[in-house]
Amino acid sequence: MLENTLLVPNQEFAKLATDEQIKRTANALEANNIHVMIAEDGVEAKRIFFELIPDSAEVFLGASVTLEKLGIKDEIDKSGRFNALRPRMFAKVSYNRYILSYLSHN
Repeated sequence: MLENTLLVPNQEFAKLATDEQIKRTANALEANNIHVMIAEDGVEAKRIFFELIPDSAEVFLGASVTLEKLGIKDEIDKSGRFNALRPRMFAKVSYNRYILSYLSHN
């Protein structure tokens, strides 16, 4: 039974990756034709991200704690600088649910 099971976090995942681990991972990605850019911190990562996306670009972001914590999701969705597709998609889903609910009650 799961309710009697004590879940213990794996402390290995609480540690930052070493420079060697980052280098090895980057090399493996590059070997598979995936371009790698490494940022020193969240501020630099956010700067690099927005340097790569032109204003007015259509942008769809999947769910990501990292993008939320860096403030990227809100800037994409709310700044008006980009054509943010995720908010439009959720608005359409909400509208469709409303219509289905209305039709099922009439």
